[in-house]
Amino acid sequence: MPVGLLIACLWAARGQDPSDPLVVGPGLRVGSRLQFGVNVMPSDWTYSGKLAETVTQDDRQSGFKFLNLSKPGGASKFEDGFTEVPCDFIGTTPVVAVYSQDGQKHRFTIDTGALHSYMRPGMAQALSSGREDPLPLCLYLPPDRWIHFKAEVNRSIAVLANPGPDFPADGILGMNALACVQMKIDYKHRKLWVRASPQPMDTKSVSAELGASPNAQVASIPLTRQDSGRYTVDVSLGGKSLPLEFDTGANVLGVAPSSLSDLKIDKVGGGQVLVENGNKLLAKYLATDAKVGDIKLLWAGVREGADPRAEVGGLGPSILPHQQVLVDYPGKCVYTLKPTEDELVEQALGQFVSGVARLQAGGVALDMPDVFGASKAVLTKIQDRTTTSVVADLRLLAKGDMAAQSRLLSLYKAVSASGGHISILQDGKDSTIEIGN
Repeated sequence: MPVGLLIACLWAARGQDPSDPLVVGPGLRVGSRLQFGVNVMPSDWTYSGKLAETVTQDDRQSGFKFLNLSKPGGASKFEDGFTEVPCDFIGTTPVVAVYSQDGQKHRFTIDTGALHSYMRPGMAQALSSGREDPLPLCLYLPPDRWIHFKAEVNRSIAVLANPGPDFPADGILGMNALACVQMKIDYKHRKLWVRASPQPMDTKSVSAELGASPNAQVASIPLTRQDSGRYTVDVSLGGKSLPLEFDTGANVLGVAPSSLSDLKIDKVGGGQVLVENGNKLLAKYLATDAKVGDIKLLWAGVREGADPRAEVGGLGPSILPHQQVLVDYPGKCVYTLKPTEDELVEQALGQFVSGVARLQAGGVALDMPDVFGASKAVLTKIQDRTTTSVVADLRLLAKGDMAAQSRLLSLYKAVSASGGHISILQDGKDSTIEIGN
């Protein structure tokens, strides 16, 4: 019997609390809650559930599993529903706590655009004295469940939603950890839920999870797993259907440079986008016929991809109008609600101001806490047009008014060129701000 397992069993015999799983692993004291190496539990508890499907077949390089504990012949200790995971957001990218085998907590982004999970070299050096093999980490799901995965050393971290070059996170939680789960993200309220024991979903259960009203309709967007392991959704754009990677680490709709020449979309300017090697000036386009599944985007800004070698672009789910998605990777489907007219207008306004705008009784509020802080900022003008007139034209556009589309296109081109600006009212003061494109 391995020494670690023997010690753990002896500890279990001392009367370990069944609600506190006993674990032994590299660098951990006996009885630690972190479940690395040998997973041990009290003798009257058993495993339930199976190892999740891995993204790669080689578990030595990449992989994950989750552990369920249950009483023999009794109900599972854990609920089958979604568990809210404590998180904050960088831009539109969720950030969660990830634990290393030394018991330390680290900040990792949820980035489904990454095939693997990565950490900064400094973190890897602290854990392994510079060894670059994949290192074991785990994501904690309250109350007592962990998802195990392995992270590789990465020299830099690229997340498009990041507002600046000094990305305040230790690493990226990629598809090797996430492909086994169902995940719900509420971008409007900046919350995240995960279900590590996937259950079959139908429109009724999805509607309940998304808190839909009786009149709301669920939109189902199929996911396709490519040979590379990436998960894509089909997006109708510029007269063609394109597979775009479903990328929670992005806040844009991006298209690979090789695909742009075949699309009937208008170039409207350019702007800086954070990529792996820093900010890069990328061309910006406008598609007025963009559809994701059954959802037609009222105003879709399209970014040129940063890597000319890329075969597919990406879709940041935060740009979907309802602002809440349920991602079922085992079931290969993304669910959201079909948007209301207000949600379509809000999504379009967000394309104009390079952020998130909310319609409120007192006007349009900019929901961009990374930029404006906790104090509410009210959008009063876009370039030289009042917000009231822009919202009115967007409502006309939703009804198919082509004259409104022409007026909005002129405004969008002015905003997308260098020198785009907005006017806000914050704390009783008027300010003019250059838009970060």
